[in-house]
Amino acid sequence: MRTKAGPIILRDATTKAGHELLDHECWVMGKDVLSSEGNLLCEFGFRQVRCPNGGMTQYELNNALGEAMHVYLWGFGAFFGGEKEGIFLGRRDFKPSRTFGRVELHTKEYPSFGEETSRSELLLQGLAWFIDYEQWIAQRMPNGYRELCLASFPRRVLTGGELPHRWRDLIRSIEADQRASDRLPANQESATDHALPFPRSSLMQLPANSGRP
Repeated sequence: MRTKAGPIILRDATTKAGHELLDHECWVMGKDVLSSEGNLLCEFGFRQVRCPNGGMTQYELNNALGEAMHVYLWGFGAFFGGEKEGIFLGRRDFKPSRTFGRVELHTKEYPSFGEETSRSELLLQGLAWFIDYEQWIAQRMPNGYRELCLASFPRRVLTGGELPHRWRDLIRSIEADQRASDRLPANQESATDHALPFPRSSLMQLPANSGRP
């Protein structure tokens, strides 16, 4: 089912929770890049796109959300969508913005995209992807790894084990906000129903000798 046209409506409490959670997720993914076991984003299947002028690296996972629907990551946010249109979600404000054309950013001073998106289904699908990733990390790395990732985070208010559960809670809050604003059908199933116990891509399978002891 399609949502009704118009920008995504989020309550202040939902926006605050999303900002807080994405802030934590960007931090721990940065730690994953620097893991003692290697760059975990690359192991998961991401491709590094480096800036020719020495700017920030962009991580791309093509077809992560289905055919021609991608996930791009930076230390300052995330993108969900395709080459023609998608959603940029900034770490500093959690404001889902509509994008056109290929998104390639190499500085944390990202531009104002100027238009809010109405594609709540795509936003929810992208956020559900974080659940898959965190479940993979929990299986791939030893117990306590996420806690170590957050140990030095100056704005920490969550524990490492909370992250996938908080993403589920956030998705449900966004769905409730959309139903309250009459932009999501009351009988539509939750995006969390599609979060798999392991990531979708064959690139993301655990090595035989990995995981918890």
